[in-house]
Amino acid sequence: DIADTSPYSSVMKDANSHFFWKPGVSNTHDVFHDSGTVVMTNGLISRFRPTLEDIYLRPVSYGSSTVKPDRGVGLAFHTITRPPLAGPYAFSRIPKPVWDKPKVYLSQNIADTWLFTNFSLNIEGKTSLGRKLPKSLTTWVVTAFSLDPRYGLGLMQSPKKVQVSKQFVVTIDLPYSIKREETLGVPIVVYNNFNKEITAEVTIHNSEQKFKFADAANDNNGTNKIELYRRKKISIKPNSGNSLTFFITPMKLGQTEIRVSALASGLGQETVTKDLLVVPAGETQYYSKSLLIDLRKASSYTGNISFELPTNLVMGSENIEVSAIGDLIWPAIINLDNLIRLPTASGEQNLIHFIPNIIILNYLLNNRQLSPTILEKTITSLESAYQEQLMYKKSDGSFGVFGRRDTNSSLWITAYVAFAFKQAKPFIYVDGKIITDALKWLENNQAQNGSFVEVGKIIHHNVQSNDRSLALTAFTLIAFIENQRTRNEYTNVINKGLDYIGRTLNESDSIYTISICSYVFHLANHPGKQGTLNLLDTKARTGDRLKWWAEPISKNDEKNPWNSLPRSIDIEATSYVLLSLLEANLLDDAMPVLNWLVQQQNSLGGFTSTHDTVIGMIGFNKLVAKMSGGSDLEVNIKFKGGDDKFRINSDNAMIEQKLQISNDVRQINVTAQGRGLAIIRVNYRYNTNVTGPWPMFTLDPQVDKNTNQHHLQLSICTA
Repeated sequence: DIADTSPYSSVMKDANSHFFWKPGVSNTHDVFHDSGTVVMTNGLISRFRPTLEDIYLRPVSYGSSTVKPDRGVGLAFHTITRPPLAGPYAFSRIPKPVWDKPKVYLSQNIADTWLFTNFSLNIEGKTSLGRKLPKSLTTWVVTAFSLDPRYGLGLMQSPKKVQVSKQFVVTIDLPYSIKREETLGVPIVVYNNFNKEITAEVTIHNSEQKFKFADAANDNNGTNKIELYRRKKISIKPNSGNSLTFFITPMKLGQTEIRVSALASGLGQETVTKDLLVVPAGETQYYSKSLLIDLRKASSYTGNISFELPTNLVMGSENIEVSAIGDLIWPAIINLDNLIRLPTASGEQNLIHFIPNIIILNYLLNNRQLSPTILEKTITSLESAYQEQLMYKKSDGSFGVFGRRDTNSSLWITAYVAFAFKQAKPFIYVDGKIITDALKWLENNQAQNGSFVEVGKIIHHNVQSNDRSLALTAFTLIAFIENQRTRNEYTNVINKGLDYIGRTLNESDSIYTISICSYVFHLANHPGKQGTLNLLDTKARTGDRLKWWAEPISKNDEKNPWNSLPRSIDIEATSYVLLSLLEANLLDDAMPVLNWLVQQQNSLGGFTSTHDTVIGMIGFNKLVAKMSGGSDLEVNIKFKGGDDKFRINSDNAMIEQKLQISNDVRQINVTAQGRGLAIIRVNYRYNTNVTGPWPMFTLDPQVDKNTNQHHLQLSICTA
C-alpha cells in the first residue's frame, strides 16, 4: 500500500542535544511494525515506549529528585548518585534533592520481624533467650552477629533454621460462596504428626444459628430443630491424616463463620475458623433505567425514574444503585474488560468485538485522555483480532463465518472486514491488499441492478435475509464510501448501489431498512437524503423529550414480555437515524434521539446485543465530537426515606459517582441546575427462582431411583 506508506524513520538529533542521539524507534516491536513485517515467534518482542515519565528521559529541574514517588504508604529509598567530580558534568558539588526521602510502593506487605533484639553475654560468652513462636506453620531463619572491643565483628558461619510444627493439625476447605438454602459438605482433614495412633473429637459450631445441619441425603425431615453444634469422632494413624464431612445448609445472607475444633486426649485442642459467603438463591436479573440531563440551553431540569420489582423475587437479593456521570461514552470505557475482549469462535464474533476498540481509541485521542495502559491493551487486542480475522479469509479475498470450511463466502462479513480494517489502519499495521481484495470481491458480487444479495450463511437477520437486500446493499456501500481512497476507484459500484436503493426504497416499509439507507444517502450526499429523513419523521415515535423508531410487533408477540425490553433491531434503527441527523448537522433534532438511546443502555454502557452496541457507540462518538464546552451542574435526587446530590464538572465528568439506596425505593425524583450534559442511571438487580414468562425452552431434570448418598444419576429432558 504505497500511498499509505510513510518514510522509514532515520536517526534523529534534538536541536539542543550535544551528548546523545536516539534512533527513530524505541523498541524492537516498532522496528518490525513500521516495516510492515508480521513476526510469529515465541520469543519476547519488547514493546517498551519511553515517555517523559521515565526517570532518564523526563526533564529534571534543578535541585529535584529523579525518583518519582508512588502513591500510598511507602518505604524510604536512598537515591544513587555519582560522587563529586565524577561523570560527564563533573560538578564540584552535587545538589541535595528537594525531597531526599522518596518512597517506593510495595505490591505486598512485608511480614514483621518477630525477633529482632540486642543483648549482652555473660562472662562465659553465653546467654539464653525465651520467645513464643508465631502461629504459623513455616520455617524461620535465624541470623546473628556480635561486636567485641577486642575481637571486633563476629559473624555466624551459616543461618540457623527453626521449623514450626504442631502435634496435630485441622484444615477445612470451603468454596468462595454458596447460595442460600443449598446444602454444602464441609470437608475437614485432621493430621496426626505423632508416631502413634490418636483419636480426635471433631466439632463444628453453630452458635449464631446461621445455618442448619443436614444429612448426607439432604433430608431435614421438615423440622426446625435447633442444633448449636455437631460432633464426630475420628481415628488418625501415625504421621497421617483422616477426613470427615459435615453437611450444612446456610440460611442467612452474607459472611457466615465456619468454626471447627478438634480435641485429642492429652494433646490439647486445635480450632480453625473460616468465612463462607452466602449469596441469594436463583439467577440474577440486571436492569437499568437512565435520564439524560441536557442543560446546554436550559438552566434547570426536572424528571423522575420509576421502576418495579417482581413479587416472585428472592427475598434479600435486591440491590438498587444510583449513578451520575458527565460523559456519554465513559461508562463503556469504565467497563473496558467487558467491551474489549480477545474474541474467537467465528469471523462474525471476532469482528463485532473489533470495532469497540477503535471507537474507544478515537474517542480518547480526541479528548486527550488516552493513557499508556489503555493504549497498550487496545492495540494488543486489535493486533490479536486482526491476525485472528485472517484465519477466515479465502483465497479470492472474501471472508466467511468459519473461513475455508464454509462452502460460500459471506458478503456481509466481507463488507464488515473492509470497513473495520480501514478504521483500524491508523492504529495497527493492516495490509492494504487485504482491503482491496475484499472490495474487489464485493464488486464482482454486485448484481446487475446494483443490489447486493447474501450468498453465505445468515448471521445478522436484520441485514442478510432475502427480504432485506436493500439493507445489505446499504451496509455494503458503507464499506466503499467510508474508504476515501477507494471512493473514486469504485464510483460505478457506489452509484449503481445508490440508484438501486433510490428506485426500490419506496417499496419497503421496514423501519430498519429506511434508517440504514438514510445514513448511506447522507454519507454519499445523495439528493434523496432529505426525503428519507422526512419519511422517517412520519414513522417516528415520541414521548417526553424522547424520539425513536421501532419495527411493529406481530399480534402473536404482543403479550411476549421480552418485547417490553429494548429490542436490538429498534436500537440499531434509531442509531442509524442518529448518524443521519449528525451527518446533516441537525444537532438539536438529534438530542431527543440520543435521550432515548441513553435510556436503553445497560449498566455497562452497552445495549441489548453486541452489534447494536457497536452502532450506538459509533453514533455517540460522532455526536460527542460535534459538541463543545464542559459541564458544571448540580443534580439533586430525592427518594423514599432520603435525598442526596451529585456535583458534576469538567474535573470529574469522567468519574462515575455512585450511591447505594434502600431496597424499598421504587421512584427517584431528579432536579438539576447549571450547564452541560449528565446521565443519571438507576441500576437494579434481583434474583428469581422460577422460570420467567414466555420461556424460549423448558428443562426438566429428574433424579433416578438408583441415586444414593454416594451416587447421583439424573435424567434431563428439554423441549
